[in-house]
Amino acid sequence: MDILNASAVGSKIPLGLLASSVHDFVDRVLEVLRMSVEERDAMRDVARRSVDRFTETNFEKRWNYLVGKLLPA
Repeated sequence: MDILNASAVGSKIPLGLLASSVHDFVDRVLEVLRMSVEERDAMRDVARRSVDRFTETNFEKRWNYLVGKLLPA
């Protein structure tokens, strides 16, 4: 089970935390609760930017770009 992916590409701030067992999950939740507000906010911001990559608008833009490369000019 995972809380979130371990890190964002190109970021030193973790995007979330991984847990492989119930015990690990509890440890990760406690880790988040012990973080400073600044650390939690930074993780939240990185996670939001990561999620934005999968919006419908971004998917459509990327799809059109890639399909356009396959079509003859």
